[in-house]
Amino acid sequence: MSIDDVDRRLILLLMQDGRQSFRRLARSLGVSTPTAKARYDRLVRLGLIKRVSAIIDTSMLNSVNTLLYIRQTMYRMQ
Repeated sequence: MSIDDVDRRLILLLMQDGRQSFRRLARSLGVSTPTAKARYDRLVRLGLIKRVSAIIDTSMLNSVNTLLYIRQTMYRMQ
């Protein structure tokens, strides 16, 4: 897989704010809007970008978050 500086900068911009429009990304990259979209589509197709998702500030939800790991071993009774 070969990526260039524009691809790297595109990835960094999306990591900073994944909701940016392709027009804004294109302006930041110094390329046309269709080029920015095509680059994004290519990176997704290659599997380099798997998804763009929201990072939630859980402290604003007024709830308690817990991660629980349970491991159960089965025993045979004789």
